[in-house]
Amino acid sequence: MTPSTSDPGAAASPTHCSACGARLSPGDAFCSQCGTEADSAEPGDADRAWLRRRVQDLEVAGWETEADHGDRVVLRKRGFGSVLPHVGLFLVSGGVLNVVYAAYRYTVGAPRREVRADGTELSYPDRDGDLRGKLLLAGAVLAGGVASGAAALVAFLLTGSLTVGVALGAVALVALLVPMLLVLALPDGEERKSASTFGRERTVSEEPVRNPPEPCAACGDRVHTGVRRQFDDRLYAGGLPLRTYREGENVYCRACAADRSDGDGAGETGEGEREPDVERELERLMG
Repeated sequence: MTPSTSDPGAAASPTHCSACGARLSPGDAFCSQCGTEADSAEPGDADRAWLRRRVQDLEVAGWETEADHGDRVVLRKRGFGSVLPHVGLFLVSGGVLNVVYAAYRYTVGAPRREVRADGTELSYPDRDGDLRGKLLLAGAVLAGGVASGAAALVAFLLTGSLTVGVALGAVALVALLVPMLLVLALPDGEERKSASTFGRERTVSEEPVRNPPEPCAACGDRVHTGVRRQFDDRLYAGGLPLRTYREGENVYCRACAADRSDGDGAGETGEGEREPDVERELERLMG
């Protein structure tokens, strides 16, 4: 998976030795295998051309450039948050916390990533889940206290029984807390599908990579340019994944990826024509 960092301004450093191809650790001044100076590796014209193509692909997918440092570009993807968290926030706050959540997702809470000319892609930590949980909890406490208190008061006035009033107040509190917990347990938007998706479905998707730490899953050689294929086998109900049977990813060099694509195609799939390709990817991971 792509690494994470909390320092978007950190200077780029080489990830592989330019002489022997050995993996370099952050801060290495020399290659431990051949002794070549690590800082001597500089992105070439081909690396910079790839960087520009990758940035263009991300911009088409909805990302926007936040900072361009030449050999590395920081991008962010603005939004207002996904639908289900907004539903939960509306239930517990009447819409007040929805404004806070939407503003956060559009400004400082927008997902960000850095793409470097050496092929490294860094995804900065997404704290959306933490904020969403805090907002839902605050709204639930507020709404739950008001609703349960009102229900208990009404029941007491109608029946004259304190026990009945407390019981109805507790029911009202649970009725508000359950939707909140369900929303917190739901997956992010990338794992959800259309509401018409029911049953077991297997998918394969891919993205371009350069100099990943993993070797090619087919030939075992180091990957300079290639693809990362992610695949999963899940059970869906209304587009929401209820159970994951198997999931994983494989990295392929450009030659092996082209050989496999000639026979199977690329992109996402359902239960139809790409079924053999999904099985093959899963067998490689499990094997």
